[in-house]
Amino acid sequence: MKKTFREARKCREMETKCFERQEEVISAQRALVAAQAELVKLQAQLLEKRDDVIAEVQTTAKEEIISFSSVLKKECDTALAPQRIQRAVAKATVAEDRTCNIVVYGLKDSPGAGEEQLPDLWSELSEKPVVKSAQRLGRYSEDRFRPLKISFASRETQLLILRKKTKLRDSEIFGRVYISPDLTPEEREARGILVKEMKERKAQHPGKSFVIRGREVVEVSPERQ
Repeated sequence: MKKTFREARKCREMETKCFERQEEVISAQRALVAAQAELVKLQAQLLEKRDDVIAEVQTTAKEEIISFSSVLKKECDTALAPQRIQRAVAKATVAEDRTCNIVVYGLKDSPGAGEEQLPDLWSELSEKPVVKSAQRLGRYSEDRFRPLKISFASRETQLLILRKKTKLRDSEIFGRVYISPDLTPEEREARGILVKEMKERKAQHPGKSFVIRGREVVEVSPERQ
């Protein structure tokens, strides 16, 4: 009888613990549901804000694109005007043509083309270049020698002659002849300034040698000229 009573009391205690455990589980489940609901709410707010941000970015981007397109069209309309295009093409063509040319200064002149000395000049340089054309620049005058513009068949020939032009310094016939690339009026003006500076420096320093390299006058040793 006493054993049965103890067993019944033990069963009730176990039932009580089970009910307590169930309450704890239910409470935890309610907390989880509340947390999930809060999470869903936050996600909805985030999506709403994201949509607002995307809409704002799209609007701003559209406005910027419209503004940029307007400016670009205006600039292109100005830059690509037919006359400007023609001038740009002409300038580029002229610049390309000059790359095969040289201009010879100090070569004896005559009322005609004044090309009589060219074979001797090429012989002095130990070259036989293919000349497309040769033309004196300006009107003939007995007081001075007109520059002679020469066009070669290739850029390589022009560079070869320019590299060998220093050989003329020791020539008895062509010692006063100078060969230059075919420069634009602006380039000739800039080079004229450099030539003037070079002559002034040579006059100030008789024992030193100066040459034009690129866009400046530099001092060189005689053996490196």
